Amino acid sequence: MKKILTALFIIVSCLTCCASVFAERAPLESVYGLPKDNVDYALDPNIDYLIVGYHQAIPKEHIRAAEARMVFQPNDVDRDMIGIENATFAAYMLLKSRLKADYGIEIGLYDAYRTPKDQQWLIDSGVATFRTGEVGFSEHHTGLLLDVVVSFTVFDQYAGEYRDYYYSEAAVRTFDDLPLEVTLEPFQVLDSLLADYGFIERFPEGKEGITGVPYTPGEIRFVGSPEVAHAIMDNELTLEEYVAGR
Repeated sequence: MKKILTALFIIVSCLTCCASVFAERAPLESVYGLPKDNVDYALDPNIDYLIVGYHQAIPKEHIRAAEARMVFQPNDVDRDMIGIENATFAAYMLLKSRLKADYGIEIGLYDAYRTPKDQQWLIDSGVATFRTGEVGFSEHHTGLLLDVVVSFTVFDQYAGEYRDYYYSEAAVRTFDDLPLEVTLEPFQVLDSLLADYGFIERFPEGKEGITGVPYTPGEIRFVGSPEVAHAIMDNELTLEEYVAGR
C-alpha cells in the first residue's frame, strides 16, 4: 500500500503542478493560425491524426467509437482499471518488450483512456484545471494518449530493503530529493524508441503555444505509423504542425 500511495502522490503532484502553468493564455488559433474548429482533422476515419485539446473538443461519435476499440486492464501504479485503444495497446506492448529485453528497463502505464466521468472527477479533485482538462477537451478521451512511468529499484528506508517503485518523468524532473537510483536515463532511452513503434512525445517543451498544453514529459501519443511518428519526432514537430502541413 505504501508503494502505491508514494508513486501516486508523485504522479498526481506533477499533474497538479503542470495544470497551474496555463491559467491564462492566448487562443491557439491566434498564435499559430490553426482553424478553431477543424472538422476535417477531428473526423479522420482512422483517428490517428485526431487532435483534441484547447481549440477542439472530441466529437461525441468518436468517444463512442473509441469505447468500442478499448482493451481494459489494471494500471501499473494503483491497479485501477484503464482502457487503451487496441492498436495502441499492441504497439505499447511491443515497445515495453523491447525496453525490457534490450535495456532492462521496465515501463508501466498510469493513465490512458478517460471517460467524461473520469475527466469530471479530475476537475472536481483539482488536478485538471487548464482548458484541455475540461470534459470533452482531453486527448485522453481518444484512448491514444498514454501516461508512461518507469520502474526503479530503490532502497526503502521504512522497509529496510530494496523495492520497486514507479516514477513519472515529470516527477524526476520536478523533485530534487528522490532516491539516487532514480535518474532520467531510462526516460531518454524510452524517448529514443518511441517513433519506431508509432508513438510521439505529445506535448514537447517549447511548443506550448502550438499545443496549448504545458510541457508534459511522459505523455506519449500513438499516431499509428512509425513513418509518421518519425516524420514528427525527427523534425521536432508537434502533431498540430504535422497535420497542418499534410
